[in-house]
Amino acid sequence: LARGGKGPDSMAPKKAAKEVKPDEDYDTWSIPQLKARLQELGATASGSKAVLLERVKALSAAVAPASAEPKRGAAKSKAKAATEVAEAAPARGKAPAKAKSEAAPAAREAPAKATGKAKAAATAREPPPKANAEAAANAPLPSKAPAAGKRGAAAAQDAPATKRPKAAAASKAAKDDGKEQQIAESDPAVNISGPSDTHFENGDFCAEYAKSNRSACVKCKEKIPNGALRIGKKVPSDKFDGMYTVWQHWPCMVSGGALPLTTAIISGFSTLRPEDQDIISERIPSASGPGGAGGDEGASEEVKQQSKRVFEVLDMLKELSDNQIKDMLLLNDYPYQKLGDKAATKQQLCADGILFGACDKCEVCGGSLLLSGDGYRCNGWVNAFLKCNFKTQTPGRSTWALTDAAKGAANGKLGKMKLKTDSRLFISEMRDDEEIAASQEAPQKKPVFLGLTMVVLEKGECESKEALEQMIKSNGGSVADAVTKAAECVVTCEEVAEQEGNVEVAKAKQHSVVGVSEEFVKDSIETGELQDISEYLLWGERKRRKIQEAQTSRFIEKQGVSMDADVGDMAQTAHILVDRQKRLVYSEMLTRTDLVSGSNSFYTLHLLESDASEDTKYWVFRKWGRIGVSQGGTKLEEFGTNKNQAINNFRKQYFEKTGNEFGEPFDVRPGKFVRVEVEHKALSKKAHASEGQSSGGAGSEKGAGDQPLGKLSKAQIEKGDAVLDKLEPLIADGAGA
Repeated sequence: LARGGKGPDSMAPKKAAKEVKPDEDYDTWSIPQLKARLQELGATASGSKAVLLERVKALSAAVAPASAEPKRGAAKSKAKAATEVAEAAPARGKAPAKAKSEAAPAAREAPAKATGKAKAAATAREPPPKANAEAAANAPLPSKAPAAGKRGAAAAQDAPATKRPKAAAASKAAKDDGKEQQIAESDPAVNISGPSDTHFENGDFCAEYAKSNRSACVKCKEKIPNGALRIGKKVPSDKFDGMYTVWQHWPCMVSGGALPLTTAIISGFSTLRPEDQDIISERIPSASGPGGAGGDEGASEEVKQQSKRVFEVLDMLKELSDNQIKDMLLLNDYPYQKLGDKAATKQQLCADGILFGACDKCEVCGGSLLLSGDGYRCNGWVNAFLKCNFKTQTPGRSTWALTDAAKGAANGKLGKMKLKTDSRLFISEMRDDEEIAASQEAPQKKPVFLGLTMVVLEKGECESKEALEQMIKSNGGSVADAVTKAAECVVTCEEVAEQEGNVEVAKAKQHSVVGVSEEFVKDSIETGELQDISEYLLWGERKRRKIQEAQTSRFIEKQGVSMDADVGDMAQTAHILVDRQKRLVYSEMLTRTDLVSGSNSFYTLHLLESDASEDTKYWVFRKWGRIGVSQGGTKLEEFGTNKNQAINNFRKQYFEKTGNEFGEPFDVRPGKFVRVEVEHKALSKKAHASEGQSSGGAGSEKGAGDQPLGKLSKAQIEKGDAVLDKLEPLIADGAGA
């Protein structure tokens, strides 16, 4: 009996699976049709169109051989409609289901009719035909990224063998007669059509397998599963000082129309699985790297074979626990904590050491050389303010040492390996941040809507929907066929925007997607620059503000202590905690300067105590950003009446940022924030005598003036003068040279 079937004495006959032709043209099907087909097969019907399409092809190909030879005596059951309502064209009654059909493209716009239950057991056993290269390139990769030829089989095996939804639930979903639909809490799967042409650009790109499931795709806004292939690009942050990586699914990057100039600028390309290197190379041209691997097919094949060996070792290391991996790193004098966002995972470091040997220490600062993208970078510091930027693709090596636990991995296979030192091949060339910045500053003519997804709702003031969509796609933009949270804006006219009960407009407002007039599209194309969207709004407000230069922090003095004005209304009812007995003020201003990256950050910490003498409450206020601009953020945590918990949190934040205990003599730590000594009147005898005279109120804006870090203490100013005295002769010598 097939799984989920009933015995011969059962009252209800078993439903037969719908016969499917192997050459069925699923590519022309709409999203509701694909969903209905998946529900018919008993599989999950969620995800983007590319995911649904891949799943339907794989499962249908597996079911086709089983349905071709039905059991003798099997009773034919009546077909029942089980479909999802199409968003564009709601169903108008039920049409009789057909076992075999050659549906015309126009007919495929109507909801597909589902018949029977999928035989899950047969689905898991029957492998589908080999997927073609085009489908492989546009389909999301599984976490372990199998070969392209096995992609369909993996999808069929991974599909959950769940029972078909009950008929009542299915019929309820099909009762929509064109009435207004409720706005779904989750963003529905939509079809997004990409730009007309592909734009190749320079930049800081990287490729890797997701280290967790926390990252989200900047294009579709969906989470990237742990272990799935993701492509990243470094961009300036508008929330903190420095660059950060925005990630995309590979299919989302392809559909977005903006790809790296060559595979040589994709850091980590050489460390991917061979099949994933092939998929990326089909879309992005290669270029020869320092070892000649990019342009030489023979050398490129060597890199693929090398990558295959690396992943074989990684599979063996999966048997080891985190502590066992940690022990092996320590045995080889490797760090196991705070490896950095660019460094490989602990397992990848071990696999690299097993196959090629343990890396020698950095010849500049003595730090550890760790695998990072297509090479090895030092994680050490030259001094407290200068991070070591040494990098190499050919480090010195020594034979890797295995722990007893590692020797027993994979039934002792790992312990039987002959360990030796060897050179690792890389395709991409390692580049400094300065080289990357210079390449990005070079003039690159980009399409005006590159990387943006828009929705055209019904029509514009003058232009038709089709004309506006063509304008957007021919200028680098993508167009979604329905409102989605991934959209930058909705283009429409005032008439549509003001319609009462318009579901799509309501959905856009729910997702905080702004509506704009068609003039935004036209003016951006005419000027060749993306216009300020706030001038074309029909509803909503722009998501992000531009970074404003030359902004300084304001401080409010209350009870002899300056607090940041961004505490807001808290300044009316609270003050900064002062422990006069221990001469401690729970307010700290911290700075960090990185001479390599050019960052100049600040971090403010306040422990606030309510002015009320009864039921005193406590908060910890934090503010961070770049000195001199509005770039940054704030956070306020409430601890109720628990004073000790608030103090412990303040001390924890201070230690994490500086590496020092609060209240102890300060010692500058490499890579950490430095304490700025700020003048506090609260600790003076005069302030102590007048304590009871100013216990409430909002305080006054004075004491700090326009100084971005507050009013500095005399000792802090003297330290600055001493540094300037040392710099003066060095500058004079350099000018005379």
